[in-house]
Amino acid sequence: MLDEEVSVEGVVVNIKESSKIHTYFLEIMDNSGKMNVVLFDKEAEDFEKNNIRINNLIKRRIKVLGTVTEYIGGLELILNDSKSLKIIAQI
Repeated sequence: MLDEEVSVEGVVVNIKESSKIHTYFLEIMDNSGKMNVVLFDKEAEDFEKNNIRINNLIKRRIKVLGTVTEYIGGLELILNDSKSLKIIAQI
């Protein structure tokens, strides 16, 4: 699974923003548990240009496509690009 491209669907339960760089960490929950989805500067800017506020994704069901990586002993999903996140529903 590590370094593979996968699609995950879940509900955004928490959002954190890096204090040093313009990066967001979306914690999503699906039937198997929780996972962080990382949105780097470029993707965050693309969302903002399209009037989508990252913080408004909380409690929304989303589907994301990205690459699984490991960071400090946990798995993360690095979003491929801004088009790799789809909002499915408000919970």
